Amino acid sequence: GQATDGLAIAAHTPEQETALRGLDVDWMQVGRTVTAGEVRQYKVDEAFILASSTDERQRELRRSMRFGTVALAPLSARGQTSGLLAVARTLDSIPFDEGDTALLADLAERAATALDNALLLEREQANRARLEVLQRATAALSAAATPEQVAAAAVAQFAGLAAASAVTLWLLTGVGGDAVLEPVDTPASAPGSRIPIGEPAPPAEAARTRGPVWADDGDPAAVDCVPLVAAGTCVGVVGLGGQPRDVRTGAARAALTVLAKLCAQALQRAGLLAAESSARRTAEEFGEVVGALSGATRLVDVAEVVLDHTVRLGASSAAVLLRAGEHLDVLAARGAGAVPATARRLPLGSRHP
Repeated sequence: GQATDGLAIAAHTPEQETALRGLDVDWMQVGRTVTAGEVRQYKVDEAFILASSTDERQRELRRSMRFGTVALAPLSARGQTSGLLAVARTLDSIPFDEGDTALLADLAERAATALDNALLLEREQANRARLEVLQRATAALSAAATPEQVAAAAVAQFAGLAAASAVTLWLLTGVGGDAVLEPVDTPASAPGSRIPIGEPAPPAEAARTRGPVWADDGDPAAVDCVPLVAAGTCVGVVGLGGQPRDVRTGAARAALTVLAKLCAQALQRAGLLAAESSARRTAEEFGEVVGALSGATRLVDVAEVVLDHTVRLGASSAAVLLRAGEHLDVLAARGAGAVPATARRLPLGSRHP
């Protein structure tokens, strides 16, 4: 029935089974009023067929089945209805008697218990699997020290939790209207594009609202976008594509929320660590420059200290020019072609930069 994910069908002949699969389930809507332990019979006459559907094709299909009576019994266990048992007899058969309905009620009760047990086991196994994913994620993210390592671990963990074949991770850089989602390239991630925060794209919307943006079910190319929020700040967005497992409700949604928070915290921690390390290196380099400058007693020595520092900053060539009257003269230079011959002595009025 409609309360479950599928529809199980049994018929006497393949032709009947094919016809049954063509029927929609609207004709069982009357079963919504059936209570636990109750079996209701309905006479399938022309009035019933007309009342149960407005689709002429469905009406013709129901007429071709030549149903005489339909009996409906809910599948209820622990106060919850998980499905509906619908049994039909054709016009050539006798209607259901009290013995038949008692048997159907007993069968529905046993089937409901079995179905409930199976669903409980399935949920328990799914919850155990999600817990294992979160435990692995915690360990992997704790061991990741750099933003790149965290990103690689996050992509792998999201792929495992959602069974997604395509995972894209964006990091949010910049502030205000100038903020941009930058895709992170990892061995396991899907390619992504740079997205300004103001664009009407699902990843940008997830970052702006700090809430998930779910893809349309009818679009196989669309992705579920989940924001990564730590301490009230969005640090990135993860996109789940490739028809991922449903993680929009229940325990699966809760596990996704926990994983997103773990990844956001790890990214924030790695970013702070990287910034602290960079600041420490800068301070150390600045201290070295100050120390070297304090020992430089000649102009050329000062220039050499400055050039040493520019090389550490990544310059491939550099020059120090000193003002002498109304000209600039090259005091010292590093790298081939650092100063063209035409610029070794420049008037201050020159158009050279």
